[in-house]
Amino acid sequence: NLSGYSNVATAATQGAPNTAPTASIATPPTGTTWKVGDTISFSGSASDTEDGTLPATALSWTLVLQHCPSTCHTHSIQSWNGVASGSFAAPDHEYPSYLELTLTATDSGGLTNSKTVRLDPRTVVLTFQSVPTGLQLTVGSSSGTTSFTRTVIEGSTNSISAPSPQTLGGTTYTFVSWSDGGAATHNVVANAAGTYTATYQASASADLQIVKTGSSDGTTATWTLAVTNLGPSTAQNVSVTDTLPSRLTLVSAPGCSYTDATRVVTCTAASLASGASTTFTITTAITGNGGGWITNTASVSSSTPDPVTTNNSSSARVRR
Repeated sequence: NLSGYSNVATAATQGAPNTAPTASIATPPTGTTWKVGDTISFSGSASDTEDGTLPATALSWTLVLQHCPSTCHTHSIQSWNGVASGSFAAPDHEYPSYLELTLTATDSGGLTNSKTVRLDPRTVVLTFQSVPTGLQLTVGSSSGTTSFTRTVIEGSTNSISAPSPQTLGGTTYTFVSWSDGGAATHNVVANAAGTYTATYQASASADLQIVKTGSSDGTTATWTLAVTNLGPSTAQNVSVTDTLPSRLTLVSAPGCSYTDATRVVTCTAASLASGASTTFTITTAITGNGGGWITNTASVSSSTPDPVTTNNSSSARVRR
């Protein structure tokens, strides 16, 4: 039967289907951990039903780092083609992250098989504090309010920073020093758990408050400007300014100066201690024939930083 012979012949020449090889990683074993800079050796092999033991030329390796701050993303580190073994240095990267080493075997028919081993880093905990506590410090790509901790890979290099100035509870603080002697921003190598403390110093600040009152007898208006330093520091070069409305003409302002072109009365004090007060009195004549209210506003400032500006001006009014 010619038709039957043809079928037999086809079966005889077709042969068995090709099967994929089997890759095997010998080293590093599962559970291997590492620190930055460790030399990690790797080796592996592959066997195939049709080809037997595959040569090194049939093997390839890839090393990737999975960085998982929230969701994981991949960083390609290195690859090796046509080798059965080799080594690499463990990289430096931000935690949380881990390595994946993959061996891929390819048989003579082009089929592949891969095996992957996960390599987790060893970690250390760094503690960050500030004096006073409650200030902001930056570690790597994130900031926190002291005191706080960061888990990092052992041997990793980490940037730490003490922003300056900072305001806490209405007081301004400037950076003085780190406990390890580093600059405000510098790198630390996390070879072991440790505590890093940033010391700050309160900057001079003075909360100046002005309260203005006025009285009138119909032709003369008297203005009292009471300035109080609410602290915490002595206020230097205190200056009170009062721009007179058009219906007022300056009569007297003891201890103050007057600029006629701008109609500004300026009263000064070289310094005003925390908790102390001083008062300036301005006497003006009321001009014109109109009646009604006259409003006058004064403000205070100094060369010392003032953390609260809502009380730096005050107004009063009198009726002619």
